[in-house]
Parts: sequence; structure tokens; C-alpha cells
Amino acid sequence: MHVVVLAYGPTQVTRRAVRRARQLAGDSGEVAVVAATAYAQSAVDATGEAKHVTESGRAGLHEALLDLTEEPTLLVHDDLVITAKSATAMERSLNCGNRYVVPYSNDRDLGNFFRSLPVDHGAEKKLDRINAPRETKELVATRSTCLLASKSDLIGLLEEPIADPFSTIVTHDHNFFAAAGAIAAHAGKCARRTTPVDLEGRPLLVAALIVKDEENMLPACLESIQGLVDRIEVCDTGSSDNTVAIAEAAGAHVIRRDWPDDFGVARNYVLEQCRDARYILQLDADERIECKNPEQVRRYLATYSAEHPALTIDVANLDEDGTERNRFRSVRLFHADETEYRGAIHEVIHAVGDPDPMSGSFFGQLMVWHHGYVDEIVQTKGKVERNLALAEAAYAEDPGPLNAVHLARSLGYAGQHSERARTLLEEAWESSAGASPTAKAQILTLLADQCVALGDDERAFELSRKALELVPADDTAGALLATTAERLDRLSELIEVAERVSGVPSPSPAHVVPENRCIYRNGLARAFALAGDAEKAVTTTFELLTEAPGAFTSWHSLVACLNAFYGRSALEILLPLALKDTVGGFIEPVIKTYPTADVVQMCVAYVGMGGQVPEVIRVGLLAAAMANDDESFAAMLPNAAVLPPDVRTGLAGRVAGTGRTDLADQLRAAPERMAV
Repeated sequence: MHVVVLAYGPTQVTRRAVRRARQLAGDSGEVAVVAATAYAQSAVDATGEAKHVTESGRAGLHEALLDLTEEPTLLVHDDLVITAKSATAMERSLNCGNRYVVPYSNDRDLGNFFRSLPVDHGAEKKLDRINAPRETKELVATRSTCLLASKSDLIGLLEEPIADPFSTIVTHDHNFFAAAGAIAAHAGKCARRTTPVDLEGRPLLVAALIVKDEENMLPACLESIQGLVDRIEVCDTGSSDNTVAIAEAAGAHVIRRDWPDDFGVARNYVLEQCRDARYILQLDADERIECKNPEQVRRYLATYSAEHPALTIDVANLDEDGTERNRFRSVRLFHADETEYRGAIHEVIHAVGDPDPMSGSFFGQLMVWHHGYVDEIVQTKGKVERNLALAEAAYAEDPGPLNAVHLARSLGYAGQHSERARTLLEEAWESSAGASPTAKAQILTLLADQCVALGDDERAFELSRKALELVPADDTAGALLATTAERLDRLSELIEVAERVSGVPSPSPAHVVPENRCIYRNGLARAFALAGDAEKAVTTTFELLTEAPGAFTSWHSLVACLNAFYGRSALEILLPLALKDTVGGFIEPVIKTYPTADVVQMCVAYVGMGGQVPEVIRVGLLAAAMANDDESFAAMLPNAAVLPPDVRTGLAGRVAGTGRTDLADQLRAAPERMAV
């Protein structure tokens, strides 16, 4: 086995790593040391006799790997400890046909996380005494912290940002495997070894915007990037309001161009003003950047710019009330050199001369909040009509799959769910053989949505099932599958598909839509309940309510299932779910299913454990009065303070109607909730 040490420094850390690597390689293997960044080159130079290369990062890894013979090769960070026993377990897994093998580790945000592990002096001996997991686990993504593969396969991974300790590595054709019996302890020092920002006068990061009549949106956008960017470049395409003055007052440099009816062309106008920078941050006026630590972001970009020609960040679309409608990942950070936008609509960034759009690793230290698709703004600015016209023109010029998808989406946004949109998406699907699973699943869900709109639930069911099998984390596919399964009475098939993909490593979906996740989970919980699987119905409901309190809507089916399976004791199982329900939807089926005395006890237990939904308290007080249960009424009476005055008045009248005017008087006399 060869060992390649990816060095971040400082010198003493790298030296210790080289000594461990020699022990792992033995007499037959070679050891090479590569600086992860130019900043770490001094640590590599100090390792003395170990083979090392002059280049850093991916270029250095490529040089080092080419110089090795074709043997299993272990890539390790210099701040990672792995024992010979674990390395042997990894090699055994590789020999079983697993192409990329990693150990279980203490990196909490990865799928191969095991537990906290010792990283201090004597860690090797301590690790040898720990029982490692005994099963092999398949993963979609990993990092380069510790990775075993053939030399050729490691070279194949060099298209990924393998020297960046923050980035995950993803392959579409082969997954990674955490090896049974292998553990490694990662100190995490590599993530703290970033370089100060010093590009010899060259701007590190310049923001680029195209704007028109954005006086209301622009100030908050520009405020959000203060301290993050070195400069702001703006292209105004014909504003008649104070947009230009606002931009210039914020220190932006503004150029003026006529609107070219092409977003790609317009963005390239402003890109030309940014060519002196290392990176460009692309923004729109109706977007806001969230960045908790601008200085950390800048140091990261300065350190790993050679690893990342482009980076993707999360973009969240907001509704009128500020809640998140959906989110997706978009390339918004990219090198200023030799890049250009293409596409009249839904334009994407390309490296000059490359037919494929730029892609990039996910960068979680920045986030974009987008206000531009609030309905009022869309209508005021005529975005739907504008985008549809641009999509029509783009498809007429180039009727390829990408433009077909864009046109179909624009037709959908315009409310024109039609056979034409369906045909466009069918064309795109037929041309998608070489696309990633994420892209394929997106086409399938768009096509399934069109089929639902056109009344073809059978086709939508099959398409959404295929999409969910490609990307198990795609909740839009799950929502479509659940909706059509309900209509077609195919809930058993919904369960079969959901259980088959559960726990399967999944690529990231094109969009994350919280509402669709709720629809999918609701449908699945209802399917389990109707199938009489009380345990899975409860588990699915609990997971949904934990993520989105108040989102569960299938209470009637769940209560019926629990009652059939557990009888009166079902209320004990229902109570933890009820406490997570911020709407109180559970109480109506409870009333319809159980005797009044049981309803009273359920409500007493609910308020006793902190439940505060007014409707549940109202029902409990009324039920206690009807049952002449004075003790329970008294227990719940203090909670009447949460009832709105009109509800309390109405409740007092109904309690009096049961003949318990004394309890009605107590209710009227109970103190109001004090204003905070």
C-alpha cells in the first residue's frame, strides 16, 4: 500500500504524519507528501527524506500519484490518525470490489460518523482498543480526510476539490464505502489552516449585479454584502427611478447599457468590469446575502481559490410572509478569468470554450435569500410574461433539452399547463441519458407535475416513482407520488417505494421544498395508518411533527388506526404526538372516537404536560363540564387564560347550557392572560 499525506501544517504535525505513513506503507509501499495549499509548502519541505512534490493542491496530488506504481493508495490528511489494523480493514474492503473506501470517523457531519475518538498523544494505541463498526456502509459523499482507492481511481477524483478540507466529494457513477472494522481519528486542524488575504493588490471578491428600477430592493442588497466584497459593479439597463443614485451612494461603480432581451448578455456586460478580481459574486437586487463571518469566508477563498473555479451556495425563495417557499443550489461564486454567461433566460456561467456549465462544491458559509418571486413583485414587474417571451425565443433559436425545460417551466409559471409543455419535457427526458441523477429527477418531477395538471395521474405516478428511486431525498417527487397514490388507491405501492429507498444514500435534489416534504410525509403516514401499521404510522408522524409542528393533517386515519390496534390505551401513544401539534388537529378525531370521560383525561394530561393550543383547552373544559368532572375542570381552568375573549365568552355560554352555571361563572371569573 502506498500512502500520500496531504499536508496542511504546521511542520510538527506533518512530520508526525509522515512517520505514521511510513509505518502503514511498510517496506513495499511508498510515501509521498503533498502540500494542500501553497501556505503549507514550508511544512512539506521540512519533512526531509520523504518524497514530495513542488506543486500544491490538486496539481501536486496529480504529480505525486503519477509517480507511484499501480497499487492501492491511501490518501490521508496530516492531522488524521489511523492504525495499521484499520488500514488493513480498508484494504480488505477494497479487495471486495468497493472502489472508494473510507474508515468510520469522528467527523460528525459525514455519513461515516462513528463517535468521538481520541486525537491526543497515544491515539494509535487507544484506537486499537476501540471496537469499530462491523458493517460496511454505503455513502454518497465523503471528504479526502482518509480515502483508499487504486492509484488510477484517485487520479479520477482529482476533478473534485480534493485538497479542500471543507468540501465533500461526490461521484455519480460510484459511491463510497465505510469499511467494516476501520476507524480513524481526525483532529480537524486542517480546517483552521487558512491563509491571510493577500493577493498583491488584486481584489479577492467583487459583486456583480444587473438592475433596473430597483430603488426599493437595492439598498438592503448592498447593505448585506458590506465587509464581504472588495468592490461592487452594477450594470443598469434603463432605470427611471433612483436606482443608479442609490448604487453610487453605496460606493458601487455603475455602467449603463440598453436592455438586450438576454440575461446572459446583460450579465456579461458587468462581468467585463470585474476581470481584475479573483472571484465574482453574482447577485440580484432582490436578494440578500447572509454571511456570519465575512473574514473567514475571505480567508477561505484566498486559501482554496486554486481548488475552486466555482462554488455553489443555497438560494432560498421567500413567500409574502417571509417563510421559505423552496431552496436550491446555484453557482454564484466563480473565477473572474475566462468565464461568461450563456442563455437568454435561466442563464448559467461557463468557462470560456467549455460547452458544459460550471459546477462547484457546495459552500455553506454563504446563503442567498431571494424576495423576487413574491406574487406582488412578480405581477408588478411582469416577470412571468417577460420570462415566457425570453424562453420562447431561446427555444426557437436552439430547441435543445435545456431550453425545452426552461420553456416548459415558464409555461407552467404562466399557468399554461398544456400538452405542449408536456411534450417539451418528454423531449428533455429522452435526451437526458448522460445527465446526473439530480437533473434526471428534476425533469421527471416537472413532467409528472404537468401530467397531474392534465389529469394523467397514472403517468404522474410512474414518473414520480422513477424520480424518487433516482434521488430518494427529492421530496417533490415524494409529494407527487403520495398525491397520485391517494387518488389512484395505490397507497400500498407508495409504502413499497418509500421503504425501498429509505436509508439509501441520495444525491442532493434540485430543489428543497418544505411544503412538499410535509405532503410526502403526510401521505406516507396516512398510508401506514390505513394499512394498519400503527408503529410506522406513529414514527412517520413524529418525524414530521418534529420537523414541522402543525403540518400533520392525517389525524383521523392515525387515530382510527391506533384505536383499532390499542383501544383506549392508544391515547397514551397519541399524547406525545399531540404535544408537538401546534394546531390541535388531533382533538376532533379524539372527540369522535372516544367517550367524553376519556377526552377529558386526554386534555388534562395534555395541559399538564404544557400543551397550550386554545382549541384543545376549550374542548377539555367543555367535556369536563359535560361529564360533571369538577376536579378536571379545575385542573384545566388556569389554562383558560390562553383563550381569546370571544371564545371564552362562547365557551361559558355552552358550559352554562350543560346545567353547570357554577362552572360557567368560574370560567368568566378566571383571570385573563397578562399582556407581555
